[in-house]
Amino acid sequence: MSLPLKWWMKIPAKMVLSRLPIDYSLFRSLSMFKHGYMIDPDYAFNVARQHYEFAKPWLDENFTVLELGPGDSLLSALNMTALGAEKCYLVDVGKFATMETQVYQNALSYLEEKQGYTLEQVDRSAQSVDELLQNINMEYLTDGLSSLQTIPDESVDFIWSHAVLEHVRLGDFDAIMKELHRILKPGGVCSHVVDLKDHMEESLNNLRFSEKTWESDLFAKSGFYTNRLRHEEIIKSFKNAGFNIHSDKTYAWEKLPIAKSSLDESYQQYPEDDLLVYEFDVILTKADAS
Repeated sequence: MSLPLKWWMKIPAKMVLSRLPIDYSLFRSLSMFKHGYMIDPDYAFNVARQHYEFAKPWLDENFTVLELGPGDSLLSALNMTALGAEKCYLVDVGKFATMETQVYQNALSYLEEKQGYTLEQVDRSAQSVDELLQNINMEYLTDGLSSLQTIPDESVDFIWSHAVLEHVRLGDFDAIMKELHRILKPGGVCSHVVDLKDHMEESLNNLRFSEKTWESDLFAKSGFYTNRLRHEEIIKSFKNAGFNIHSDKTYAWEKLPIAKSSLDESYQQYPEDDLLVYEFDVILTKADAS
């Protein structure tokens, strides 16, 4: 039986593997560098429904929705269309979504058989994902911040992300928040689930490194990057971008998972209460112009 890699073993392993000339789909099939679990139809639907239920009080019928970081599939477009979306933007930093038609056929069967939604506009005989989704009003944009900048002002009713904001590059974070605020309609809503744990051992091992080391391309482009912003810093960025905090639910460890003395000196200065927060769910609103 093989033993799981320790966090300090995963870093050099991923640094090497991420630089090999191997297609991302192979890494995904081996459960390496996966961008979430959005290929699974039950998981993908329940995540979409969770955020939709959070946002529902602010939404009318035929809303426009944007998901930041759809990851390994475009199932969110099917799920949000089933839940009432008229248009879907899916924005990522690369073309990570699978183009295996069977993944989407499975999701359509799941929606119909398990959830009672039939998307009649979808041609189930289609031989490609493009054909299958051609009648869904969806735009899949894969250039991150630059993609967001192409979306018209105040054109989106609902923005959501699930364990994605922690992966936004530190230098882009504030700019992306401002873009999200720009494209959200007055009276619109955002729902974000943010995972503040390291993505190696679900601890705080990412806080052991200096900013210079962690933000270097060697580290940041190796498949384990998180921006290391803590809860209070992210909330401050939301407010600076112009969002109102409607609700903010935090989840915290009872004690730090590693000794505070093991953290980089900059993080040793943080209040322990902020370091203890490992996840939070937040609902943001944009004040009506009137």
